[in-house]
Amino acid sequence: MRKKVSLFYLFLGFLIFTVGSILIVPIIFGIPNPEARLNWWWKFSLLGYFLSILYSAKFFMPAEKLPINNLTKPPQSRLEFLKQIAIGKQILLVSVLILPALVILTLFSNIPLIQAIICFPGMIIVALTVCTWNTAVNLSPTLRQRGWKFILKAILILSLFLVLYIFTEMAIQGPLWGTVVEKLIFLILFSAILFLLTVKESYRGVRLDWAGENHSSS
Repeated sequence: MRKKVSLFYLFLGFLIFTVGSILIVPIIFGIPNPEARLNWWWKFSLLGYFLSILYSAKFFMPAEKLPINNLTKPPQSRLEFLKQIAIGKQILLVSVLILPALVILTLFSNIPLIQAIICFPGMIIVALTVCTWNTAVNLSPTLRQRGWKFILKAILILSLFLVLYIFTEMAIQGPLWGTVVEKLIFLILFSAILFLLTVKESYRGVRLDWAGENHSSS
């Protein structure tokens, strides 16, 4: 019975995101400026990722069903933490849900294909970040209480990164600047920093809760 329900929600997810992408295509296609089209494609694609993450967490991998809940002691490393929240399986599910919609949105929105392709690594890392944070918040009362502090810290660190990157770009006028390769490097670095910060804070919050009264008997 559970398998049938999962298949139903999988089909429903495909249907929702596919129909959504078909409705969005004319909006992007009708924008005359190529850069503006790409920007809106990026925004709608990220929105699709966020919604598919929430959908997956609701119907396929809720926090209370993850392997971390079966541990008798807290994860001993950030890597083990990611393994115990099944981050790889979460991303696979999200990618399966969003893939048809993303293909439709990319092929029929009249945007440069190479420009869209370079955004995919950044999108995957952003999806990793959101999956990690969303799961950790559901597992950790500490993160729910002090999450705003992390958000402020992340904004500060990413702002410093942006300033450093801009100054580097101004100081070193190399052949890469302003090219597709430079955009790819920037997106990967920016999203990777955000992901590492999120993993660090999520792991810390879960361990703090584990050391508290909720797991004092373990």
